[in-house]
Amino acid sequence: MQIIGPSEENDVKHQTIEKLLDENAELNAQLAASKNDLQTIQTALNGFDEIVIDLTTTKDELEETKQECLSLRQERETLLAQLEEQQKMFQEKEKEFQDQIAVLQKALAKPVTPRKPLWLLSKSDESRQVVNNKQSTENFSQEINNLNKQVQDLQDLVDAKDSALGHMEDGKRKAEQEAIRLGNELTMIRQVNLNSDASIASRTAELESSRKVSNHFMATSEQLSRENRELATQNRALEEFITSKDLELRDKEILCQALYEDIFRLQSSHSEPRNVNSDTSTFDLDGTLAESKQPLKESMGEALADLLSVANVAVISGGDWLQFKKQVASRLPTRADLSRLWLMPTTGTKLYTHKNGEWQAVYTELFSDTERKNILEAFEASLEATGFKPEKTWGNRIEDRGSQITFSALGQEAPISEKEHWDPNFVKRKVIQADLRKRLPELSINMGGATSIDITQKGVDKGYGLKKLCDASGIPLSSMIFIGDAIFPGGNDYPAKELGLDTVRVKDPDGTLAAIAGIVACLK
Repeated sequence: MQIIGPSEENDVKHQTIEKLLDENAELNAQLAASKNDLQTIQTALNGFDEIVIDLTTTKDELEETKQECLSLRQERETLLAQLEEQQKMFQEKEKEFQDQIAVLQKALAKPVTPRKPLWLLSKSDESRQVVNNKQSTENFSQEINNLNKQVQDLQDLVDAKDSALGHMEDGKRKAEQEAIRLGNELTMIRQVNLNSDASIASRTAELESSRKVSNHFMATSEQLSRENRELATQNRALEEFITSKDLELRDKEILCQALYEDIFRLQSSHSEPRNVNSDTSTFDLDGTLAESKQPLKESMGEALADLLSVANVAVISGGDWLQFKKQVASRLPTRADLSRLWLMPTTGTKLYTHKNGEWQAVYTELFSDTERKNILEAFEASLEATGFKPEKTWGNRIEDRGSQITFSALGQEAPISEKEHWDPNFVKRKVIQADLRKRLPELSINMGGATSIDITQKGVDKGYGLKKLCDASGIPLSSMIFIGDAIFPGGNDYPAKELGLDTVRVKDPDGTLAAIAGIVACLK
């Protein structure tokens, strides 16, 4: 049987890739132009930065000159204060000297006490008088000389003070002239400073404007780069998607061919022609007919309707009746022959058929209250012991289905993406399963779905359910074929193989569609 791949779809995808590559090349050209503009702006900005540095240096020099002028003004004020202090001191000294001169002049004008005439004195007295007169004369002369010297010293001091005062007056005039000159220079410097500030402000505004333009170009360049990277990522993702789809298509073609060969082999292995009404295809639900906890897709509903037209169909899974109704019964088209459909919730401990326009229970097997309590306590203890408690859960983790209690690690309402990543290789659930078997040795514990562990009565598994179906329907096990995704030791579909049924292991619902197509082709 030849299967033709979707070449037209691949052509559209390749055309999309070529269009994306053209857009990518155009964006690269725009990016290169933006980089050139950015380099030109950066060069201009470097020139502006040098101008700003020069203006800043000039401003610093002006500021230093301004500080020097302020320092000179302070020195001038200090000199003026010192000059006033010296003038005051000189006036005080001059008054003191005037007072001393007045005292001397008064002393010189004092009358001399008359002395006795020499002829009235005795020789000894005369001699003493002469000596005394001589000594007095010398003393007076010395005193006069001292006074003259003091007067001369005072006059020299006055002359020195006059000279110093003259110098100070000259210094004062020079300081005033220097202050006036420095004031003029300061005014000029301030004017230059104002002009420089205005120039700096103007240059700064120009620089800021240029920087805004540069930032705009840089933002545009970064945006173009991001878009370019996103497009490249999309291109790679699209190429990977196309490659994966091509590989998936080839895998499905190989799987489909293998399924056809298996089905033809099973069909030809019977020595006598088989009665179509007695042929029954039994299916697992989650991972086989639908994704975990999800309703059947329309394509799967149509495929089952095709299969019901040529054979009986049974669906067995760990979910309860409400879950079956939501996932299977409500998703079948009106043309489906529901009288040939057997629904087996809770691993076959319940059986429903469609009669008189409604679904009716054929039988139900339930846990006792004591058994239910022991199972719930064992679940809690096992999760605590094994440490497999996820940080986030969605909905209830433990569901009591009457005849079966199911543990869903992430909760009954967890997203499929989270379920697929939690325990894809069954490693975690095998640990929990082993611990539960020690705690509940009298019960049957099996893995199911993507994250579930089902607990039923001892010996209750899909093999048990299929035997119950055989007893209730009269369909022999030899007329049944079982399709599931967990047909391996420890998987909840494996008991069907151990029961001796012909089995077909599929990877996902797409593989199931191929298997159904093969069965329908063989039975028509």
